[in-house]
Amino acid sequence: LRSLFREFLKGNFCEENLSFWLDVEDFKRRFNLTSSAVAAAPAARAGAKATPGQAAMERHHESLIQMAFVIYNTYLAQSSQCELNIDHGLRNELSGYLSDVITNLTGKAFQGRVEMEQANAFNATQLQTMIRLYERIQTHVFRLMATDSVPKVRRLSSYACHSRSLFPI
Repeated sequence: LRSLFREFLKGNFCEENLSFWLDVEDFKRRFNLTSSAVAAAPAARAGAKATPGQAAMERHHESLIQMAFVIYNTYLAQSSQCELNIDHGLRNELSGYLSDVITNLTGKAFQGRVEMEQANAFNATQLQTMIRLYERIQTHVFRLMATDSVPKVRRLSSYACHSRSLFPI
């Protein structure tokens, strides 16, 4: 049913809404797995050599940072390949946050896109803030799909029998 909905969105030039929503869900799931593992692991002693588990967690954190900025560069950066049509205030809030962080971390002005060497300087707290901003944008996109795309797909006869089971509203 998801593929039918994606097909409908693609035909209406708004497939990026579903793709963004799903990518953020995957990102949040991966972040929560890491957060749970970090909370359960004993804290590293100062000066102690990193264990293989800690090294793996660091690599996972780096992959989360990369994922966060792949999402940003794909859906949220100006003129990105799948730029979302989102509320101007949300876009400005995200852009302002990134501008502040990038400028403080690198000393260079934010140019509207995040390069991986800039992203790698992000810490866990900054990543959590990104997640909260992404969740707000995700809620906006979800509401847009729920109030615009879902009613349209339900009205189409080619999707009618599938849409009733997918969207029983």
